[in-house]
Amino acid sequence: MDATVILIAVFMVFFTVSALAAAILWFMAPLSVFGMKGLLRKSVEEQEKTNRLLQTLADELRHGVYREREETPYKRDDKTDRVH
Repeated sequence: MDATVILIAVFMVFFTVSALAAAILWFMAPLSVFGMKGLLRKSVEEQEKTNRLLQTLADELRHGVYREREETPYKRDDKTDRVH
């Protein structure tokens, strides 16, 4: 066989495999996009929930709703708190 015929045959096989792969990806892309919509929507809802909780916490801290207790459950002794 001539080298030109072999080169053309290799090119045709490569072109066929490439076209088949592109066709499969072209068919699968819309399915994956529509499949991701629900997951993205759920992710956005969770992020909005987290943002609302963080905003509530920030408001409570800003307005002093969260205060530490004045009394501690134990009595502090300055002598025991020092490092020798």
